[in-house]
Amino acid sequence: MRSRPQLFIAPGTWIIGALMLLILPLNWLLAAVTAAFFHELCHYFALRLCAVPIFRIQISSRGTVMDTAPMGLRQEFFCALAGPLGGLVLLLFIRHIPRIAICAGIHSLFNLLPIYPLDGGRALYCLARRFLPWETAALLLTWMARICLCGIVLLGLLAAIRYHLGLLPLLLAIVLCIRSKKEKLLAKKRS
Repeated sequence: MRSRPQLFIAPGTWIIGALMLLILPLNWLLAAVTAAFFHELCHYFALRLCAVPIFRIQISSRGTVMDTAPMGLRQEFFCALAGPLGGLVLLLFIRHIPRIAICAGIHSLFNLLPIYPLDGGRALYCLARRFLPWETAALLLTWMARICLCGIVLLGLLAAIRYHLGLLPLLLAIVLCIRSKKEKLLAKKRS
């Protein structure tokens, strides 16, 4: 008999939610939350489809993390891409649920960035580990993340200076850089 995973919601989640409510209109905030929920639901069903036990689901200001049993590279690749692909499928329903479809599309594209621990970084890790030795795969992932983060910071600067969008895009780019810096690429014991 499978036990249900424990659900943990960090206190910072409510603070971020309150800040988002100050920034976004309620209808867009609800659409973004619905898109994020659907994204995580796709991950959840992919894990269940692969028969991977889920021990804990943690929702925090940094996103949602599902603690699972160890997975093979193929399982992790499939489960990592399930969320973004599910969100991109919602774009097919843009006429019926436009706000949710737009939020799901943006959320999916963001998560497909090749930066670990985002879904795109996890999928790239699986591909690299399948075909390359550990050292080469780690070097490839590090440089892909650096190039992507530099591009994001430059886009944030462009948005702030050229298009007068304020400092929010640049601030989001810097937060992403700090977040990815804090995350270690992967423990060598996983290799």
